Amino acid sequence: MPAVPKPMVSESLQAACDNAIRTARRGDTRSSVGLARHAYRLARQESQEAELEALNAMALCQGANGSHIESIATSIDAFRLARQTGHRSGAAYALTTMAAGASFILDADKVVLDMLAVCRGEADALEDSVLLARVLNTLGLVYGNLQRFDEADREYDAGIQLVLNSAPRAGVVTPAYLMSGNKAFLAVLRAKSAPEVQRESSQADAERRIEYVLAIANREANIDAQARALFCLGQLRALQGRYDESLTAFEDTLERANRIRHNPRLIDTYIEVSKLYAAQEKYELALEALEQAFEIADANRPTNKVYVACEGMEVMYRSVARLREAAHYRAKTVRERESFIRENELAVRDLTAFWRTVAAGQASDQTLTVGA
Repeated sequence: MPAVPKPMVSESLQAACDNAIRTARRGDTRSSVGLARHAYRLARQESQEAELEALNAMALCQGANGSHIESIATSIDAFRLARQTGHRSGAAYALTTMAAGASFILDADKVVLDMLAVCRGEADALEDSVLLARVLNTLGLVYGNLQRFDEADREYDAGIQLVLNSAPRAGVVTPAYLMSGNKAFLAVLRAKSAPEVQRESSQADAERRIEYVLAIANREANIDAQARALFCLGQLRALQGRYDESLTAFEDTLERANRIRHNPRLIDTYIEVSKLYAAQEKYELALEALEQAFEIADANRPTNKVYVACEGMEVMYRSVARLREAAHYRAKTVRERESFIRENELAVRDLTAFWRTVAAGQASDQTLTVGA
């Protein structure tokens, strides 16, 4: 069937949705979710199209806050509503956010890349620069997780150029500095895996990228962007063996992540702090950091960081010859890893089944707005 043109959403509702997204991008991700929920309540009194706009804004804000399960669930609601209303771009926005959330918590790379390929095609067909910028940024994240660094860099660079040359709203939804921050993290990943002959140059590149995004974050007083840049700096300093500077960067990261209650960043940072202490044979301090990571991860399942923290505690207890505790956490690591694998397999199965239904409808009509 032919694509249905996007109906108008009231200026006040669009402004409410954009305000939630701007708030998320400024780093106050927790407040952004509340603003998006308020926009959704208003939208339900307006129209289905307004409701769809608000659902997609809320899913984005939930993902920015690290609440990936909620983000995926909201994206599914948005996708179903987009199908009911024949809204191609709304469906593609929902799928892009869904793919981003899945890339963080599930081992479903093939499905995620297939989703994003379709969304990219939709963005091109609709000439939607706002959607395309989101797709390019998400592709960069996925390729980075797969250590396909050159491809990730290429997608980020394309996204940054697109935002700089497009209408302002593309930069509201996916700011250029956000992708620059992702490039900084990518550079740290590249430095960690670099062969010895490239070690110095790769670390220098990471340093330049981190300095660039940290300057922007400080200028904009963006707490989340600061935390992301400082986390990258902590990892780089640890890689360089500059442990005091690394610890300072991680402490600054924790302070900011605690302020906005960004649980995934808190978990990752505590785990990195534990590695830092372990490298200096400060095993008790490493254990304290791992206990913090476990407590937060346990309250934010599903995440593989639960068994990662348990595994770390096993190693630390063994390092201080507390073998009973080490055995306890060894057994717990096995249970938690098996539990996560089962949960992941079920979630990937459901996501794959969902995507097959979407793909079947898309193949029959060449759009995202038909099918079960």
